[in-house]
Amino acid sequence: MLEIKPIEDKALQEQLCNEAGVKYLPDALAYVAYVNTFEVGVCQFGLKGNTGYIYNLTPMGKRPEDTEALFIMGRAVMSFMESCGAEYADMEDTDATEERIKFVIGFKRNDEGKFIIPIKGMFEHHCKK
Repeated sequence: MLEIKPIEDKALQEQLCNEAGVKYLPDALAYVAYVNTFEVGVCQFGLKGNTGYIYNLTPMGKRPEDTEALFIMGRAVMSFMESCGAEYADMEDTDATEERIKFVIGFKRNDEGKFIIPIKGMFEHHCKK
């Protein structure tokens, strides 16, 4: 069973980031993806103005990548961002998230080479998009 949950304990967030091989960002919000009680991915993100920023969307280090779980977690993060008033999501252009995953969840490169996606209204009528 797949579960996406917010990480409320900063010690757990730091532990999961270390296991995933990404930099722990203490000021970031974070979600974790579980499949049958096993952590399969971690995502750190933040909000500023009308934009949400995904700092990493990363599979756990020693587990095989679960693309479906990462996709659903990425979309859950963007839905949360939209519910907080964000109109756009911006994905960090680092090695912390594979480029393939960025495209799978809907990000595109803009003219400046940044990965962005408009999210305003994206989850209102999700069956139409």
